[in-house]
Amino acid sequence: MFPPAFNFVPLVLWGTRRFLKACAFRNTKPKIVAQTELTVCLIAHKRACCRPVGTSDSSFGKELILNLNHRNFGAAACLAVTAIGLSTGVVNAADISEVCQPLAATIDAGYMAGNDAHHHFNDNIPPGPNFDVRENADFHSFFGEAAALYKFCNTDLNAQIDGAYFDHRFKFGTDDAWHAGGVLFLRDQNIGVVGIDASYIGKDRHYDFASPDTVSKWLRFGVRGEWFAGENFTLGAHVGHIDGDTNGYNLNGFDETVWARIYATPNLALTARLDAGQFDYTGETLSEWAVSGDAEFLVPDSQMSVFAGAHYAMKHDTYLGNAFIPNTQDETYVEGFAGLKIYFGTAEKGNTLVSQHRNNTLDNTSMFFERVPGSDSFMNTGP
Repeated sequence: MFPPAFNFVPLVLWGTRRFLKACAFRNTKPKIVAQTELTVCLIAHKRACCRPVGTSDSSFGKELILNLNHRNFGAAACLAVTAIGLSTGVVNAADISEVCQPLAATIDAGYMAGNDAHHHFNDNIPPGPNFDVRENADFHSFFGEAAALYKFCNTDLNAQIDGAYFDHRFKFGTDDAWHAGGVLFLRDQNIGVVGIDASYIGKDRHYDFASPDTVSKWLRFGVRGEWFAGENFTLGAHVGHIDGDTNGYNLNGFDETVWARIYATPNLALTARLDAGQFDYTGETLSEWAVSGDAEFLVPDSQMSVFAGAHYAMKHDTYLGNAFIPNTQDETYVEGFAGLKIYFGTAEKGNTLVSQHRNNTLDNTSMFFERVPGSDSFMNTGP
């Protein structure tokens, strides 16, 4: 005969439906959810089973099967069972199987400030001298990004939806950029990530004086991969194709990204990134590249991190101007940024920055079409 204190354990478990559903136990194989020296409790697809250790027939009678379709009991019941086990020192962490947590999300917000050096040049303009204009102007930006992830339990498949907004402000205008998109990918904790992504990117350029606004819309499709080279290093790459228009004029081409991340500590990540792009814009040839570096630190015992970094980007534009005279435009951007990021849904996998990066959402924001603004001389100096 078991001590009376243990006879009500199966009855308490009767009310754990909401807790088990929230933990996604109903989507898993049978798992141990609590164990004492005398009782083991299992769960499998909407049904819980508690029985004495080592037998299926005792003073409890036959194995007690509890249907979890009742709604009048909540998470407190399951917590009570856990408290009983902890108070008697007989519940072990090793006896509790890993829970499939299907949902995760991230959200971040920050501020960016920088300088745009604009150089517009053409040669061989008869009979006068060459046309050579150099301008320099500051800009600042507020930005926000968010993503939600669904993990298909017992598989490596993940589906993500995401969006971002950047409010770039110059002296005489704004250059707002945004996207809505998603990523479908496989992630193996021993290998890395492979996936495909898509996004719809918009850019709205507004001048503060009498000049037509510029509206751009592009579709971006890409493939990506990450390699988890041990616990302290990740290497990633992405190739994307962009096609769309700006006020009716077509732009298409490719952008490429490679990046490396080192974890100086489990909660401190240092990332270096290189971006390049080649585009055709209705007869114009655009080439772009950027180098970036940032650091992210996860505040201990929290789901929040702080990050800061810098971009250096160059845009080169070659086109035929009036009388088919070659023109070139170069824009150089130097910008620094900082912000906060919050992680949701992955704490049970180990609350470190390494774990957050390898279990939560992926970055799906374009460097050239969102993070780096696209100004021109009018936005800096006026007409």
